Amino acid sequence: MSKKIRELKARKAGLVQQAAALSDVAVTAGRDFTAEEATQFDSLKAQIEGVNRQIEAEEFLAEQQADTFNIKPTSMVSVEDNAEKDDKRGFKHAGEFFRAVGMAGIGKGLDPRLGIGAAAPTTYSNESAGADGGFAIPPEFSREIWRLALGEESLIPRTANVEIAGNSMIFPKDETTPWGGSGVQVYWQSEAAAGQQSKISLGS
Repeated sequence: MSKKIRELKARKAGLVQQAAALSDVAVTAGRDFTAEEATQFDSLKAQIEGVNRQIEAEEFLAEQQADTFNIKPTSMVSVEDNAEKDDKRGFKHAGEFFRAVGMAGIGKGLDPRLGIGAAAPTTYSNESAGADGGFAIPPEFSREIWRLALGEESLIPRTANVEIAGNSMIFPKDETTPWGGSGVQVYWQSEAAAGQQSKISLGS
């Protein structure tokens, strides 16, 4: 407790003692305050309330000063590159990414952003290095490519989708050519004569 707060509390105690003495006189006599006593009591009450406000102010200031000069150490602050969490992997737009890939492809330097999330080189193909298969497209740009590829103007939705149960499927193909002599042929036939036979030539 500061010296100033102790002095204020001592002053308050003296004022409270004076107010209590006035009250005791009236209670002992079995009467209310006289006009003069009421004025004195009100004055003492106002002074006590003023001292209370001063004490509260001093205690508040003392508490704030303690917090200011006694700063407690906080937890350690760590800094990390958030590009890994960015769906664009640090690139502003798709054009910037494709330009970086093009420059790397012609040996004009490797943009460090192209190596985000890359695995260490191994004996198998991967997407983490240009020589091993190319650079992975950031998720944001990949989604846009798929959106364009599968949009209403795309050819993919207009193709025939064939579901298969295994890893492969054999489709028959027509081995004939427009200039060849095999496969289905068309002939002019004589009246009442047997038609010439031809058949489709398929491969797989």
